[in-house]
Amino acid sequence: MAEFYRQAGNYFGQAGRVTAAADALARGAKALEEKSPAEASALYLEAIEQYENDGKESQATDVFRQAISLLIRRQAWSDAVSMLMRFGEVCDKVSARSSQSKAYLGAIVVWLHVGDMQQAWHVFQDCLGIENFTKSDEAFAADALFMAYQTGEAAKVQAVIQGKQA
Repeated sequence: MAEFYRQAGNYFGQAGRVTAAADALARGAKALEEKSPAEASALYLEAIEQYENDGKESQATDVFRQAISLLIRRQAWSDAVSMLMRFGEVCDKVSARSSQSKAYLGAIVVWLHVGDMQQAWHVFQDCLGIENFTKSDEAFAADALFMAYQTGEAAKVQAVIQGKQA
């Protein structure tokens, strides 16, 4: 079934309608999420690449979110973090500063969720090199999460999460 969506994407691409090609791939990915999640992930990636190649990154935000959501449901943690970081870069390119900071915080939270504090810290340090993130509420939230995680007390982590949601 994925091949039909790829074929439709190729036809749109050959007709010079790259955005329609990316849309077809994204629709295919959405349709395959339950039956073939790995194939759906591949289609999402192809759709994102189509948008990027056409210079239409701003139109890919929903596809990024769908792809990230699927990767997390599949527990493909490393891929999810990579996609979140890539999404952050695209957000920077299209001046979506709030989404950029949220994407970077999301990458940190994924690593914390799976218990890989070292990877989370590494991502956090990398993100601190990005001026927009450094002065964002998300950077302060990440710092508070690290402090809570270091205590090893679930109640403190929960308090930080609830405090940032309020």
